[in-house]
Amino acid sequence: MVIERTFEFLYDISAFIMNIHDNFSAALAYQSREEPEHLYVLAGKYWRIMLIIEIVLFCIAAAVGAYLLVMTFFSFGAAKTPDAHPKSLNKALLSKTVQGFEARADLFQELRSGAASAPDPSR
Repeated sequence: MVIERTFEFLYDISAFIMNIHDNFSAALAYQSREEPEHLYVLAGKYWRIMLIIEIVLFCIAAAVGAYLLVMTFFSFGAAKTPDAHPKSLNKALLSKTVQGFEARADLFQELRSGAASAPDPSR
């Protein structure tokens, strides 16, 4: 009696888990893909493949993000070591850069105040 009930329970679980469309193989479904039940099998396989790829990519992105976050936390104290010196600034290079910015600002003001050489086509 107990053994029979065990087999009935196993049959109920397998009937619950088994999908009627799983009886088709992927090769058979692809060979006759114009039939709706086979197309359903192909769509199911495609969906599972895409879902697995998405889950793997999400896990990789989460792992890389966590790694970068942890490395950022560990690098906060790296610049406070006693042998770390600030970079020396080159005064000639700084003055050349400032002069370049001033020249660009002057050019912008000159172009802004000048009249357009071509007439406006909207008028």
